Amino acid sequence: MRKDYEFYVCLENDKVQGFFIASFSLLEGHLLNISVAPNMKRQGIGNELLKKVESIANKFGIKEIFLEVRESNKEAISFYKTNEFLEIGLRKNYYKLYDGREDALIFSKKLRNDSFSLKQIFYVLSNIFRFRIR
Repeated sequence: MRKDYEFYVCLENDKVQGFFIASFSLLEGHLLNISVAPNMKRQGIGNELLKKVESIANKFGIKEIFLEVRESNKEAISFYKTNEFLEIGLRKNYYKLYDGREDALIFSKKLRNDSFSLKQIFYVLSNIFRFRIR
């Protein structure tokens, strides 16, 4: 985990039900991973996690969220389409397999966020400052 990633875990009775990892920079976000425990699927946890990603993105003033998904992961593709993500591209040979590689579909969702918040201004300034230090 990197300090500039957003990490959120959904717990019930101290058991992990699901989680996400995302990164946000300037006006765009990237959903790096979202997962729900196999025995908890189809109970709305994935939808709640995705709403939380979008809520955090809105606080930062993010305009668009991107993600990649395995071309063979039909369940995830359906999930993202149901949640208003649009397929916008393809990354050839993106995922490693035991016996080769698999393409990733790129999805995007534009957020309805038309204003800059004070939190976003501080976030942008901290990113500028961090890049000047390096």
